[in-house]
Amino acid sequence: MGKAILIVVAMIGMAGITRGDSWTQLANFSGQWRSSAVGFSIGNKGYLGLGNYHANNQTTYLNDFWEYDPSTNSWTQMADYAGSSTESATGFSIVDKGFIVNNNDFWEYDPSTNTWIQKANFIGPARSAPIGFSIGNKGFVGFGESMSADGSSDFWEYNPISDSWTQKASQFNRRDQIGFSINSMGYVGLGKISYCGMVYDDLFEYSPDSNLWIPRANFVGQRRYAIGFSIGNKGYAGAGTDETNWFKDFWEYNPTNNQWNQKSDLPYNNLHTMGIGFGILDRGYVYIPDSSNAFWEYTPDAATGINEIAQTNMPTSLFPNPFTDKTTFTIAGNPQNTMLNIFNIQGQKVKSFYVGNAKEYVMNRDDLSEGIYFYELIDSNSKPLVTGKIVVE
Repeated sequence: MGKAILIVVAMIGMAGITRGDSWTQLANFSGQWRSSAVGFSIGNKGYLGLGNYHANNQTTYLNDFWEYDPSTNSWTQMADYAGSSTESATGFSIVDKGFIVNNNDFWEYDPSTNTWIQKANFIGPARSAPIGFSIGNKGFVGFGESMSADGSSDFWEYNPISDSWTQKASQFNRRDQIGFSINSMGYVGLGKISYCGMVYDDLFEYSPDSNLWIPRANFVGQRRYAIGFSIGNKGYAGAGTDETNWFKDFWEYNPTNNQWNQKSDLPYNNLHTMGIGFGILDRGYVYIPDSSNAFWEYTPDAATGINEIAQTNMPTSLFPNPFTDKTTFTIAGNPQNTMLNIFNIQGQKVKSFYVGNAKEYVMNRDDLSEGIYFYELIDSNSKPLVTGKIVVE
């Protein structure tokens, strides 16, 4: 079994932590640029592959598969997808495995062995561009464009223990929609019925317990080809087109108060694209499918996340991060009588160390369990000098 980190998202009242959402450009995707790709996360890694690219009046379908590691900001090519090449599959992850539905083919990816295993065929009608997400230990797939109709309304649950599919409550004929899960609920919306049909701005919440769809607050405008994903207990959506204009606005959905709040715009210029997004731990990641192969990280604001490093006049680095046994803090400037405090995700102090005037300090893991923590270096007057995030694996 691969390791997984459970993230409990909370507001941490630590002085000096910078608040406000932001976008950061990361290492470009290393594969051939593509549209209609599949992307999801497993643990603390992201995965992207399949799709197609068009050049010289010819469309090439791809089956390569890539892993992104946020800790090293690097891409690694993994074993090629074992099914047939396709342009509009969907994927999701359950615990430590990834899954891809490609028409009726269904495959499981195991990152611990870098292998693909064919599973029970998807038993709904074959289709392109369905949505897929997981809730708990079940996967859900539905909607999209079936081979016999412009849109599909059926919705299916996958049980990895029994390797079986069960049809669930249908909702609407829809293609080019968004879909993601937050805690124990699924969310699907936007998109359009057919190539010539209207574009929608609606959002529905799906409860696996009741097998019911509940209307929720509409998105801020009609969209198809929007990017959607979740981080912690919030959903995010943006970009796409209303068939007249292409957009780069970006919005956060809060299921607690059923409201959409505008966030920082997506930071790219080529809007005529169908991007893909997914969350890893407390960050979001968006791939822009054009020849630039741009890949961006989204850091939520204080409502759902905390920035990595605060503004400070005492730059500090630590390596490795994440760490298993120990990590080393390197402190610039002239530290005087400093203390190092470690807080858990709920903001409770769990460790405290005297650093003094040292410019380098080795912190042992000791009894810290797996998870995300926050650190602060303070002076003799308890004034925070620097704060940041640290991950124990």
